[in-house]
Amino acid sequence: MVHYLPARDFQKKIDSFDTNLFLKDVEDSGADYVIFTLGQNSGYLNSPNAAYDNIVSDGVRAYTPSRDIVKEIADGLHRTGKSLFLYLPTRGPQANYGVLGALGDTDERQPINLEFARNWGGVISEYAQRFGCQIAGWWFDGAYNLKNFESSGASKFYLDAISRGNNAALIAFNPGVNSHAFELLVSGQNMTAGEQNKLDIAALPFQSNGGRLHVVSFISSGWMRSDPVAYSPEFLENYMKKVLEVNGLFTIEVGIDPDTGKIYPGHLEFLKKVLLRR
Repeated sequence: MVHYLPARDFQKKIDSFDTNLFLKDVEDSGADYVIFTLGQNSGYLNSPNAAYDNIVSDGVRAYTPSRDIVKEIADGLHRTGKSLFLYLPTRGPQANYGVLGALGDTDERQPINLEFARNWGGVISEYAQRFGCQIAGWWFDGAYNLKNFESSGASKFYLDAISRGNNAALIAFNPGVNSHAFELLVSGQNMTAGEQNKLDIAALPFQSNGGRLHVVSFISSGWMRSDPVAYSPEFLENYMKKVLEVNGLFTIEVGIDPDTGKIYPGHLEFLKKVLLRR
């Protein structure tokens, strides 16, 4: 997983992202798949989306780029037999109240409303249809309030949209680092979100109510950091082995240079030590 979230000088950052360099690093790392951010809280999305533009455009700034680096990455991974998962927040961009309001959303800890679910479903649908089966799964962050997510019909907008691209896609809604991280929280969810701030083999579940076990964590001092790795290769190898024994997915978040797309060298070298010895 990489958190690529440019906001300041947005289009300039997108234009400077070297997808060939990024793809080479992924290939060299030995990783089987990538989870890549479409966006998070700023209101900017890393891939063009006409449905989103039609809703949030204020006539002053563009919240989506003219270049589609995500499709470039999807195409490159597909050529080498690797998979791409897309990361989106479950709710609207919490740090951009203008865009949040335009989408019809409010604080993510409040119940969802159908206006937002319909709008967000349209955004997801456009991506799903563009990428098709190149997208192996979707990881929705910030699913902190799912009380009326199904009963209101909101979840149907998400699931229907995803099915228009790949109806076999893996889907996770992330409630955060808590006791629900390894649960299937929504009908149609078929993979655990699995967010962890500390990797502990003893805390791993070895069943997930019929879904695919998935675990994700950073390997340095926190999310979106490019400092030294906090684990030994031997520990990560053993942890990964336990996850893979039950056909699970183990995702490691690494740091990335926001100007070039290069994976932080210390993290890349660590991945090589762990993944290429499998």
